Amino acid sequence: MIDFLAMIPAFVLGWIFVRLLAPLESRLEVPLGLGLGAGISSAIFFLLTWAGVASRISTIGAEAVFIGAGVALLFRLKRPRQERKTAAPPSWIWILRIAALIAFALVVMDFSQSLSANPDGGYDAAAIWNIRARYLAGGPQSWHYAVSPATGTNHPGYPLLVSAFVARTWTLLGDLRSSTPAALSAIFTLATISTLVAALWTLAGEVFAWLAALLLLASEGFVSQASVQYADIPLSFFVLSSVAVLAIGAARDWPPSLVALAGVFASMAAWTKNEGLPFLAFVFVAVLWRGGLRSAKCFAAAAAPVLILTLAFKLFVAEGRESMFPATASQAFQMIAASSRWSEIFASFARNFWELGPPWAHPFLLMAILAWAFGFAPQARSRVWMLLAPAGLLAADFAVYLITMSGLTWHLSTSNNRVIIQVWPALIFSFLLMLRELPLAADNHGKRPSRSKTSK
Repeated sequence: MIDFLAMIPAFVLGWIFVRLLAPLESRLEVPLGLGLGAGISSAIFFLLTWAGVASRISTIGAEAVFIGAGVALLFRLKRPRQERKTAAPPSWIWILRIAALIAFALVVMDFSQSLSANPDGGYDAAAIWNIRARYLAGGPQSWHYAVSPATGTNHPGYPLLVSAFVARTWTLLGDLRSSTPAALSAIFTLATISTLVAALWTLAGEVFAWLAALLLLASEGFVSQASVQYADIPLSFFVLSSVAVLAIGAARDWPPSLVALAGVFASMAAWTKNEGLPFLAFVFVAVLWRGGLRSAKCFAAAAAPVLILTLAFKLFVAEGRESMFPATASQAFQMIAASSRWSEIFASFARNFWELGPPWAHPFLLMAILAWAFGFAPQARSRVWMLLAPAGLLAADFAVYLITMSGLTWHLSTSNNRVIIQVWPALIFSFLLMLRELPLAADNHGKRPSRSKTSK
């Protein structure tokens, strides 16, 4: 519990930022603020560490300054919350509510059992994320070990959002307890589920919100990753948040505030894992395609600060280079030309998509049933742009597998299921927005409530 208490200032900071930049429905502001707060606080802590002044006092002081300034701006600007009416739910909505509650309870039980069996998470948690957090929390004497291969740290150039936030929390607590990374994993898992539910509730109503929750909680790949303390669930949160905020922006004629907020979330994906960099590029293309040049400029300006921080870290702080890439272009072309590599990668993606859930309740089967029951909306084609960034990230992962020097079979077996999970919540979100919505139900006064559009 004390871990969560130490994280509260960061989450408050994230909520204030969301509220200031683009006031949304209250149910959506909170989960967005959880993840964004972790990202902002990790960036602040890293900058303090890089400057050689990271400590409990400096960390608390810096966050207090940002929170104070944000509260002052909130009172000064008095931003109104964008509460919008949605269709009244059908009488049988209680079935979906109970089903979602039961599914969530089962996930909580699975999470608790996994942590009881392995409180330190999976192998990469110890070898990459948590060991780097320990070095970062050690202060001026040790933090450079987190970015140096000389000390045996795996992937010293990996972005630092997860490790820096864990180190920040350890610094505030004054000890390196193993419950902190687990608490952060729980927060990001909850934030991802809540963002998916709240965003679909905003755009398509309560029925689709709970259906989305059931689809995600039925995905064994997502549930199994919740407790391993890697950066893939946090990355899935930022991928989903970027797509969801842009979808809401498209429904509201691309207001600059929502486009800017999406840019911040996309840049946080780049600060979370290497995969976030190509994702950021694909989101920019999607904004340029659907929102036009003005929106693209707004998106780029908002993404620039964290992107610059990420690139500065990789260029000026992290030592060494990733050994998984070929040293020469000719070597890369030889690997790309090998048909056996293509077939092995395709087979791995097919297998890991199949292993997302049991056959009798596989997410694809549930999606097929929903597509048959609801049908696709007439404007479904105009919403395909939402798939560009998630699909582009999968394509980028495919390209990395083609030229990996780490041993293709090993690389696929240890990571392919996780790269699918990175985009899976966003794919569920985009799929459900393409279905035909339920007819609007009359309210208590015999009038039909208004409903926001879902595409430009």
